[in-house]
Amino acid sequence: MKRVILVAVVALLAGCHKTGQSDIDLSLTTSFANGSAVLACKSSSTGSCEALFVTGPTTARLSAEAGKSATQTGLSAATVFCVDAAAPDPAKCLPQPLPNGEQIVKRQTVSRHS
Repeated sequence: MKRVILVAVVALLAGCHKTGQSDIDLSLTTSFANGSAVLACKSSSTGSCEALFVTGPTTARLSAEAGKSATQTGLSAATVFCVDAAAPDPAKCLPQPLPNGEQIVKRQTVSRHS
């Protein structure tokens, strides 16, 4: 009986495997006084860090390769944002208010398929 249960568990686990992994490590430093943000991409599973900024009707995208930085201007306290290892989809990332100062993002996402 124990052997049958063990075989069943192994069969179930064999059907569940990783289909994708997304890792990102970045800092985003915002200055409302300058109306800008600096995206410093430390590492990313895709080789770059991506940001989406929405200020009223204006949408801006910013990309920085791993180990590099990029700057976005035209931002304000009314700006909302998302960051990810791939270009964020505003319908899925649910943009959050952009805070003034430094934000550190370290995230690992694993997709599983059964």
